[in-house]
Amino acid sequence: MDWFKLAVNRPPNELFDEFMIHTLCIVEEIWKERNRRFIGEKEADILRITDLISLKIKDHLVVSSKNLPEVLSWTPPPSSSICCNSDVAISTSESVLAAVFHNEWGNVVAIKTATTPATNPMLAEALVVCLVTDLVVSLGMTNILFQSDNLSVVKEFEVLTSPVANFRLQSAKGRFMHSCSKFIDWGIIHISRKCNFMAHNVAKWVARNKVEGRICPDALDASMLDDLVEWDPHPVTPLHTNLYIYEINTYRVYSSTR
Repeated sequence: MDWFKLAVNRPPNELFDEFMIHTLCIVEEIWKERNRRFIGEKEADILRITDLISLKIKDHLVVSSKNLPEVLSWTPPPSSSICCNSDVAISTSESVLAAVFHNEWGNVVAIKTATTPATNPMLAEALVVCLVTDLVVSLGMTNILFQSDNLSVVKEFEVLTSPVANFRLQSAKGRFMHSCSKFIDWGIIHISRKCNFMAHNVAKWVARNKVEGRICPDALDASMLDDLVEWDPHPVTPLHTNLYIYEINTYRVYSSTR
């Protein structure tokens, strides 16, 4: 890196940051292909590898130049559709997956949470989208818009027919593809973290209270149900709260102590 910081050691008119982005993207993809071949997986076509490198470079250049467009307001789904925002809360031993469902008027119609032993952030973000698809299928819904603040997951999932660029997401994408084949209309878009706080707040609350399943919105503090404001939990003190958690057709009431 010190060597290439000197302009004379780089190609003409090539900035250091751009040069390093190109270099690291190339090295990363070559290393992944080396690992695939080392463990006996099918060799990737060289044209496919160069395409992946080009896409990765473009993504990194957009982010580094801060030209990534941000959606700073909640985007309603089309008429007669459901929109779902998702996020995760990750600890050293597990991840909490949280999904918040809105109708076309912005009303919260369902909240679903679960836990997974996966602690890789990108994998956890992919799994929470899969959690959403499973629930939507079980409810018989056929029109849904997914919103995620993880750009890598969105790019991987938005084109079902494209080969998996990240091997960590291979199983999750297969699960996602299987569920989406049952929908009439669906889409997945990237949104800014700045307007995805509701799902983030729910994930953080669930991680603190150690509950999961379908959660009634009325059981949550109103300050948590805001897409544009991050929830600031009160200091943990001994208190009793009633958490109303329900499944699709039955209500079950649990009492928990924080």
